[in-house]
Amino acid sequence: MILISVVVIGITIIFFSQYSRQTIPSTEEFPPVAKFELGKIFDISVQQRGKYMRDIMERYDPFLNEKSLINLVHIVKEGSDYEISCQFGSAYETVNLHRFFPEGLVTLGQIKNCDVETAKAIDQAITSNDIQCLVPLDSDMSGFRKNDYYLITLLLEQREITQELIDTYDKEGECAKPLLENFIGEITSTVFTAIVDLDENYIYF
Repeated sequence: MILISVVVIGITIIFFSQYSRQTIPSTEEFPPVAKFELGKIFDISVQQRGKYMRDIMERYDPFLNEKSLINLVHIVKEGSDYEISCQFGSAYETVNLHRFFPEGLVTLGQIKNCDVETAKAIDQAITSNDIQCLVPLDSDMSGFRKNDYYLITLLLEQREITQELIDTYDKEGECAKPLLENFIGEITSTVFTAIVDLDENYIYF
């Protein structure tokens, strides 16, 4: 059995996509993230080539490009107030990670709307100690207290879900495994999700 190295780790969880296209949400009230910010995030990802990142890049390279972008979200906090801006990539229209959690604001890093409630949901999710599927990360984020950061979600590949694939999950995939078992034979999406601090040039997987 070939194990998918990124399946059992929080960054990359496999979910399915629908064949129907998903409409990119309106962001009229929020300015989009600038292209140079996306470029800087890609550069940091390449520079931070620990074993984890090397394994992903060896399997999926090249994936650090706009074609793979699902969404990029910039969150700024000031006290209890939040500001958010977003950029949606072409991959947003081909994956539907919300299929499992249709009522959720965020699923596996894919946002439903670019609004303040989404910013709050992301901020709460990344510092939670609970296993959750909103923003899956392997990094210990319990001490994360940044007030200015980015969430990036990229599409790595799409493939059919099988029992063999489900069996590769361990405790890190607990949030996804029970759901996947009901959808054997569906098309899946493997995604890369990370939190990026551009001030410190650091990325959390």
